[in-house]
Amino acid sequence: MKPYSPKSFSTQSASSLLSGLRNIIHTEQKTKVLEIIDVQKSFRKQQVLDHINFEVYEGEFISLLGPSGCGKTTLLRIIAGLDRQDYGQVLKKNQDISNQKVEKRHCGIVFQNYALFPNLTVAENIAFGLHNKQWDKTQRRQRIEELLQLIELPNVAVKYPNQLSGGQQQRVALARAIAPKPDILLLDEPLSALDATVRIKLRQKIRLIQQQLGLATVMVTHDQEEALSISDRVVVMNDGGIEQVDTPHNIYYKPQTKFVAQFIGTMNFLPAHVVGTDSIHVFGQQIKLKTASLEIDQKIELAFRPEMVNICEQAVNDSKYLYLSVSMISTEFLGSKRRLFTQVMDLNTACTIQIDLDNDALPLLDQTMYIKVALDQLFVFDGKGRTLC
Repeated sequence: MKPYSPKSFSTQSASSLLSGLRNIIHTEQKTKVLEIIDVQKSFRKQQVLDHINFEVYEGEFISLLGPSGCGKTTLLRIIAGLDRQDYGQVLKKNQDISNQKVEKRHCGIVFQNYALFPNLTVAENIAFGLHNKQWDKTQRRQRIEELLQLIELPNVAVKYPNQLSGGQQQRVALARAIAPKPDILLLDEPLSALDATVRIKLRQKIRLIQQQLGLATVMVTHDQEEALSISDRVVVMNDGGIEQVDTPHNIYYKPQTKFVAQFIGTMNFLPAHVVGTDSIHVFGQQIKLKTASLEIDQKIELAFRPEMVNICEQAVNDSKYLYLSVSMISTEFLGSKRRLFTQVMDLNTACTIQIDLDNDALPLLDQTMYIKVALDQLFVFDGKGRTLC
């Protein structure tokens, strides 16, 4: 747990604060390309977007991440102009585009299903948005050649979409989207139809192209790894609202709600209750956590990541760690890692705890053993799922 009270303000807390300030300064020095202000949307009296607010800066890659039905695709369609919000504003470069038609918004869009014209060649697909009024024949040809080099498919200009692989088709769709030099790029789960190996390679290619162009980008995805690996910031959505907007590092290591902690990666939860101003009772033992947020008799949950756990032969008297006696349920081999599923229990409660270990820790494994977690790596959530520290 990372305390925030003045008396327990640590060097690590100071470092985190400075890092956050640097991020604020960094974004303040950039221009806002897109701003979503209090956007709301309902379908048949069911609210699918509830008071959505965030911004995108020049050159920034933002991911809208959340489970199916959380509203992320609807939000992207509102940004693109394919759907209209019931309330709120969409600003692009400080201009209100809330009621503009799609063709006026100057957004490049890449869909999940590629949406290439099967009767047009690759070159013709890419040139589709290059209107004659802005691009003459020579300029269009040069732009097509430039984009085919950018997506590393220089020799497919005369081929048709059905002659390309799925990954190649998606790269062509990306080239078509960025051909008219849009102000912002919108990606609607562009990699979900591809197999795992192609998906990993293509997401890195998309990120590289986006960085080369300095193009503000918003991507919809339900894939945690995809969002964390290539985004500057992640907007975690749930049930039509935003749970947290932050860097991938902070989304993983500093979740602001229980939903974010559960949805991003894996998190172990232990029921506990507060017995003193800085004392917490959990599974028959008492630990000290210094925070001004705790109230006596308050029911809370302690949480920690599987990789934050160490196994040991016995518990020792060390106030910096939480020790728990666990019994083995099962193990999974993951190459250099091994995943353990264990159980901790007292008279009334049993919890399953996942542990991710390097294989060199296996000699310590037994049917019953102790695990330890550093107290400064514990998360604390209240009954409403809000982080306390």
